[in-house]
Amino acid sequence: MKKKIIPVLMLSVLAQFAHAEYLSTARKSSTLVTVNFKGTSISYDLMKNQAAMQKLEQLTQAKNELANGLNAKLAELANQQGAGFSYGRIEGDPNITITPNPAGYLLMGLSGVSYAAGARYSKSKWGVLKADCDINIRLDNISAVAQYGSSNGQPSGDASFSATPSSSTSCDASLLGVPLNWVPFLGQWIDNKANSIVLNGVRNGLSKVKDGLYFDAGQNWQTGIAQIIPRDKVIKLPDGSTFPIGAYIQDNLSYIISNSNVSMKIGQLFKNTSYFYSKDQTGLELVFRVVEFKLNSPALSFDVGVFDHAQVTGCYVPKGAKQCIPE
Repeated sequence: MKKKIIPVLMLSVLAQFAHAEYLSTARKSSTLVTVNFKGTSISYDLMKNQAAMQKLEQLTQAKNELANGLNAKLAELANQQGAGFSYGRIEGDPNITITPNPAGYLLMGLSGVSYAAGARYSKSKWGVLKADCDINIRLDNISAVAQYGSSNGQPSGDASFSATPSSSTSCDASLLGVPLNWVPFLGQWIDNKANSIVLNGVRNGLSKVKDGLYFDAGQNWQTGIAQIIPRDKVIKLPDGSTFPIGAYIQDNLSYIISNSNVSMKIGQLFKNTSYFYSKDQTGLELVFRVVEFKLNSPALSFDVGVFDHAQVTGCYVPKGAKQCIPE
């Protein structure tokens, strides 16, 4: 079977690169987990495990939470300056690190993403001249660290963060030669406000990951890691012996939470979708990263990959037709 690993968002733009004649439908077939431990691995499907899927949904909300926080703040700032918020989006998949410290805290770091946003400003002057300005804002290389208690997951102390801000403003040609000092260059103003914009969104995004992986209403035994690797999972080692990795994790959660370094890359859960393409893609298997993470502790180390798999079927749509017809 043909396989292709593809970012989820690419499905919405495939038709831009070719004349569309086939309607392709991608339907999720599995949420496959692979756990690697001591040179061997185990794989299994979580798609029908409702509790685990809910935890994965929570984990993958980090990107949305970050975008929501940034968009809400930027929309407020734009409104204060008389501009209209146009769009805001997070680019890239978040990299998350979790590091315990001796004082009993977890340090969580976020990197690997950028933020792009736009606003539009219109104003008349002297009853004759009218300015229509597009303001583009970027926060690149976003990096943040927040601290939480390892026993209860509660925030502790302030978050630290940084980004590389940039902005540009362009106005319509009707104002060439006219001083624009009365146009509020929101983007330039944002350059000096990047920290305040990022803070709430970053904190919310990291909290989603923390609670999804480690905590659920303060109850460590209901953690996401224990849902992703259920108690019944056993790995057969190269020497022929077995290791009950699922039971070990659930029986030693407090130790794992307090003593493990975790690095994680977060994607998103796949939703069934349809798109047009120039060729029949029936039989193609698409693979989407949900989350990948590595856990290292003095007692054990392992890595986990969770990927959604989708099967594609296609049907022919003649030019000008609104539905498929048999070939």
